[in-house]
Amino acid sequence: RAQDAPPDKRDDEPKSHCRLDALMTATAAADSAGGVASVPAKQDSRSQQGKQALLGSSASFQVDSPAEAGKPQASVLSFVAVLLCCVSHFLYGFSLCFTSPAQGSMEGTPKGADSLVFPPTHLAVFTPTQFTYFASLFTFGAFIGAFAGSTMSNRLGRKRTLTLSALPHIASWLATSYASDPMLLTVLRMVIGFAVGIGASILPIYISEVTTPSLRGPLGAVSQLFLTSGLFAINLIGSYATVVEVDGQTFCDWRRLSLVGLGVATLLACIGFMPESPKWLARKGEVQAAKRAIRRLRRGDTTVEEAELEASSLLGDETGASTGSVRYALADCKRSLVVATGMLFFLQFSGITAVMMFTTDICAKAGFTNAELSTMFVMIARLVFGSLSVVFIESVGRRPLLQCSSATMGSCHLILAYYYSMHGTAGAAPSWLALIALMVYVAAFSSGLGPVPWILVGEVVRAIGFKTF
Repeated sequence: RAQDAPPDKRDDEPKSHCRLDALMTATAAADSAGGVASVPAKQDSRSQQGKQALLGSSASFQVDSPAEAGKPQASVLSFVAVLLCCVSHFLYGFSLCFTSPAQGSMEGTPKGADSLVFPPTHLAVFTPTQFTYFASLFTFGAFIGAFAGSTMSNRLGRKRTLTLSALPHIASWLATSYASDPMLLTVLRMVIGFAVGIGASILPIYISEVTTPSLRGPLGAVSQLFLTSGLFAINLIGSYATVVEVDGQTFCDWRRLSLVGLGVATLLACIGFMPESPKWLARKGEVQAAKRAIRRLRRGDTTVEEAELEASSLLGDETGASTGSVRYALADCKRSLVVATGMLFFLQFSGITAVMMFTTDICAKAGFTNAELSTMFVMIARLVFGSLSVVFIESVGRRPLLQCSSATMGSCHLILAYYYSMHGTAGAAPSWLALIALMVYVAAFSSGLGPVPWILVGEVVRAIGFKTF
């Protein structure tokens, strides 16, 4: 069609052709190579039916221009589904930063001019060493949860997995509000991390599969905005709402703060009322259910997407993909896969997790008398710039945002290293330098290195899934 079209129309091929052309080109290459299959032999007949379905529905892909006119738009329900699944990322930020306002109370750190005012005994449950394990083992639970979430989502579905991830959240936050044993509290935090890992592994895939292509970037950035909102909310609530006063000094009541997490986790369970991913349903052979889901998620004519779903169902179940088909898909998407996983690697090793967990402690050691207020400034900076990333993620582009974000974060690391290396000496820098460097650091992270990797992961996984099946 591109060759037969007038010269001024050849560049107007819609982006929806990309995956179709990639799949058909790969199939032709495999056939010409003497049957080097990218689809399992036992699924060969279904593969041929899938190819015919894709070719047969090609007429429905003929769009005069790449403009959105005539294409189905995201329905209100699509936005509601995305917002509800983003509650998982809100819990990610809420859980990750739980230690920031709660650290002083849990360690029994005294306050006051002479450090003589101690928190209530029912809140002081950890020694400093025990608290370190409590804070850090959250990430170990998330590591295990990410692998479990991938397997669960392939077998049970994206929506159902997200719904089930709310259960360990609910049970663990409720138990945390009553527990006093350090070992039990540490185990509960690992379970919360496990639930967070499940949600983090599914959320970008679910968003990419239920939204329209033009909205994947902005809505992917919204998920990072929810994470930032969780960080901001727990510091605000933990520092000013759920507090107890002792001799004029306030301490975070982390037991009541845990009940807030319980309420948010209950909201996450409402994702169970939303549509399942149409693409997952199609790959499971549930074509009619997939069509019903896509109709609920779109406004307008869904003929094209329904044809894609029907073809996808003929190409086979994602859990039955052969080693050869997966190897072909990974090889074809190798560069994208390296970029996406590389970005996640740098995201985790940028130091953002440690900064968010111990923001209040960092500000206190920088010499601020009101460390909680300083922490709020840091969280506001991250929230504001996280909101701006939703607007600029598509207009500015992913790579410029990543480059500016990484360079700025590196500079802030150098400034903080200089400040703390000179702290307490004759040439010590003022405390405000550390605060500004911290604020710029989290602002830069929220603008690029925070949201972009999650968007890339959703897009790459979606591409690999289509090429494999």
